[in-house]
Amino acid sequence: MTTAESAGADGHRPLVVGGYGAVGATVTAALSQWFPGRVLPAGRDPLRARRAGGVTLDVNDPDALRRVLDDTRATLVVLCVEPPDESTARICLERGVHLVDVNATPRLLLRTERLHDVARASGATAALSVGVAPGLTNLLARRAHDAVGGAERLDLTVLLGTGERHGQDAVRWTVAGLAEPAPHPDTSD
Repeated sequence: MTTAESAGADGHRPLVVGGYGAVGATVTAALSQWFPGRVLPAGRDPLRARRAGGVTLDVNDPDALRRVLDDTRATLVVLCVEPPDESTARICLERGVHLVDVNATPRLLLRTERLHDVARASGATAALSVGVAPGLTNLLARRAHDAVGGAERLDLTVLLGTGERHGQDAVRWTVAGLAEPAPHPDTSD
């Protein structure tokens, strides 16, 4: 079967970067129910990528990303790893590849948001910060706000337990964030 045939009649071909990690494996499994045989997990470790039925990809290598997008004809990239900058998003959006990004680093989110015109020109959509916190917590806060008729302030608390399964990158990001001051909403980089 060729890559084009494996994309299916509807043309959807999701590529899950970090697709065999703690978050990515769950995303890959969920998407595989909707797009059987078409979801490609991707990651830096060639052996793990091969075992997962995916492809080798390091988001630090823009040329490799371009090759993988060309070879797989991916129509959607789900980033379950944090790239070093917005170039991964730019490459996807310039090519008209939709993007879902679970990262939550304010600096990177701001830079990716600035690619709005690039996405619009190619007809691509980017959904940013779609993880649990932020992401789902923001949606729940909005729902609570609307349900009670509004609020001046909502305080969210996230309890991180040791019983859950967290990937190394998630733990690194969380611990590093504990040492940083909270960003001011009007901060630009």
